[in-house]
Parts: sequence; C-alpha cells; structure tokens
Amino acid sequence: MQRQSRSAIVMGTLALSGLLMGGVASQAAEVRSGWSAGVATAEITPDGPVWLAGYAARKEPSNGVLAPIFAKALALRDAEGETVVIVSLDLVGVKRPLTHRVASLVSEAYGLPPEALTLVSSHTHCAPLPSDTDGRARAYGIDDEAMEPNRAWTKRLEGTIVEIVGKALESLRPASAGFGVGSCEFAMNPREPTETGFKIGSNPDGPVDHSVPVLDVTGEDGEPIAVVFGYACHCTTLGGDMLQVCGDYAGFAQEGIEADRPGAVALFLTGCGADSNPAPRGTVELVRQHGRRLADAVGAVLDSELRPLSGPIGAALVEPKLRFAGPTDRASYEDRLDDGGPRAAHARRMIEDLDAGKSIASEHPYPIHAFALGDLTMVTLGGEVVVDYAIRLQEELAEADRPLWVVGYADDVFGYIPSLRVLREGGYEGGDAFYYSTFPTPFAEDVEPLIVDGVREAVARARGR
Repeated sequence: MQRQSRSAIVMGTLALSGLLMGGVASQAAEVRSGWSAGVATAEITPDGPVWLAGYAARKEPSNGVLAPIFAKALALRDAEGETVVIVSLDLVGVKRPLTHRVASLVSEAYGLPPEALTLVSSHTHCAPLPSDTDGRARAYGIDDEAMEPNRAWTKRLEGTIVEIVGKALESLRPASAGFGVGSCEFAMNPREPTETGFKIGSNPDGPVDHSVPVLDVTGEDGEPIAVVFGYACHCTTLGGDMLQVCGDYAGFAQEGIEADRPGAVALFLTGCGADSNPAPRGTVELVRQHGRRLADAVGAVLDSELRPLSGPIGAALVEPKLRFAGPTDRASYEDRLDDGGPRAAHARRMIEDLDAGKSIASEHPYPIHAFALGDLTMVTLGGEVVVDYAIRLQEELAEADRPLWVVGYADDVFGYIPSLRVLREGGYEGGDAFYYSTFPTPFAEDVEPLIVDGVREAVARARGR
C-alpha cells in the first residue's frame, strides 16, 4: 500500500497543477509571452549495419531499419535575450565527453553557454551504440575493430547536433507557449519482490509516474512550431532480438503527433522511468500501440486549455560529485572472478585497469540542469533516474502556480540512479546493473541527498534571475 500511495502523490500533484492551470489560462488568454522560438530536426539513422545499444546479449550488428530516428532542437528566448536550447535524441543515451564536445562547439559557434543547453535521450534500446567513451564497446564485449562503423556514425552525430542547434537559433521567431499535463497508463514498475530480493518482472503495486507533461509552442498566428512531451518509462517495448533501428514507443509517438499536428516538430523527453517498463511488451505491434496511445494522450492535452507561459527564462547547471560505495581494491575484484556472467566480466575489466596502472574512480560528476520557462521549471537529470526522485521533487519543489517538470536521461547517461530506498532494496536498479558498466561499484548511500540538494540549488539559481 505504501508504494501505491507514493505513486498517487505524483499523479495527484500533477493533476492538481493541471486543474489550476486551466483557471489561470482562462484569465490570461490574451497575454503574449514575449518569447521567440526556433526548431530544427535531422535524421540520424545509420546508413549501414552498426552495433545497437541497450542489450548486452546482442551478438551481431543491426540488419535494417524499422523506423528512422532523429535529433531535434528547440530554442526558446525571452524578451531580454536569455536563451535555452533543448535537444531530444532517439538514442539510448550520450555520455559526458560527447555532451562536453557538443557544448563547447555550440558555445564557440553561437555563444550559448553550457548551462543553457541540454541533450536528452529517449533511451530507446534499438538505436546505435554511441562511441563516446573508451569503455563503451568494452562493456558490451564488442571488438574494437567492429566498432568502426559506430565511431564514424558518432562523429557525424556530434556535427549534426551542433548543426541543428544552430538552425534552431537561426530560426527564432515570435512565439507563444502553453503547458499542460495528461496521463497515459502503459508503464509498469518491473521491480518484482521475491523471498530473496527483487527481480526484473512486474510489480503492479510499485511506484510509477503516468503523467504526460506537454509544452505547446506556436507562432504569432497560432501556427505549430513544436510540441515537447514526456513520459517516464523505459523505451524497451522491443527486446534484444530486435536488430532493426527504431525509436521504440517514443519514436512512434513523435511520428503520430507530427502527423496529427502538421507543421509541428515533436520532441520527446524521458521522465524518471528507470524503474518502469512498457506493459505489455515484446512485439512491433505493441510498440506501435504504445506510441499511438501516448500520441493520443498528448493530443488530449493539446485540445485542452493550456497554461500560458511568459516572463523570464533562466538556466543553471550544477554538478555535484556522486561517490562510489567501494571497495575498489584488487582483492575485492578477484573475489568475484568465480561468480561467472557479468559479475566476473566486470571484475576482469577492473583488474585489467589496475594492471594497466589506471586509477579507479571514487566519484563521478553528475549534471543537473534547471530551466525557468516563465512559471514552469524544467529539471534535467543525468543517468537512468528511478521514479522516487520525481515523487520527492514534485513534493518539495512544485507549487500550484509554479509547476515542475522532471526529466531524466540527460547529458550523461552512464547507468542507474537509485534512490536510497532502491539502493537498500537492491536488485538490478539498486546495484546489479553496474556490472554492465565501466563504474567500479554501486553508488554510496548519500546519492539521493546529493542529487536533491543539487536540484534545489539549480532551481533556485534558474528561478532567481
């Protein structure tokens, strides 16, 4: 019952915000935002076989394309010239080095500071594996030579992101924006409790966030510019046996929204869905169904009375250092060599690093962006964030007249971000997933307070402009 009530908190908070927004909207329908908006999109589908990300069990590259994938950029600027750019990517995630390279190139070319740019991935498990760190291929067990197509694709990806950011900035024109929240209910918590702990399965009583936040951006004459929408659920309708490129349900939802609203570019922002999976899952028919259901949920919000947004735009970037729990000595890794499977493979990688004289990390910087978009505050978080963070941040930072939109999978998608509850419960999201990563151990128990304090700081700075 506790988990059901925690889930209801998120839904109740967002539903209340939506009801209050309608009243505000009716009173302020004539208010102009004073904003400008620009949008750009580019296809990033590989032109040949590449290794796909998301499932380490895959033993061969892709063999076709089920649906194209895209990078999209939305630029928003207020009356005083403050600007932010949100980029959505139909990818499992990009890591810190790629994000930093893109941010540096964008800053050099267009003068946009790093705090004003975020790269959000849908986390589809049917898109190319970015070659953005030395450890990516190694963690997947992919031969270095076999990764050459992915390296070439990644280089083109970086240039494409910089290009669409520039095009979005160059296409800025007077615009208005409205915000609302709907609901879609195919996400289910997969942390199934057993007598020996938690396994990946189905937990209908587990916490989940079914909210669908929507930002509608239109031109002076009401012509569609962009529809930004979110949902907190893994893009894992399709399994490791799928070897065709696809954006999963998020890709089909974007396609559906753009077909329903000609002229609009749809951008998907994943919520705190690290512990949510589509249900049911496993077939192409289901992935199309989930995409259509989400597109319909967005359409229902667009057909309602939205809260108009206006006023200052502000941005902030905070990067607390998350600590690893340890131990990281050679003996602790040697103790796992007989465990077999991913535990032993991870231990061997760590021992190889120690033997090569490489230092083992004790902490990792964690990117937190906050964007004040008038009354709306958007927070983007790195990693695969569990739903407890959305619940807590909604409770602590959302207000009736100042809604909060929490986004995950942003800027540095390196692995799971457990809450203290999930960390102590264990299971895949609580620590076992790190065996598939390049990190030395799971995070320490101060991971949640460090992130929440960082969000508070970023939100205060963004709103304080």
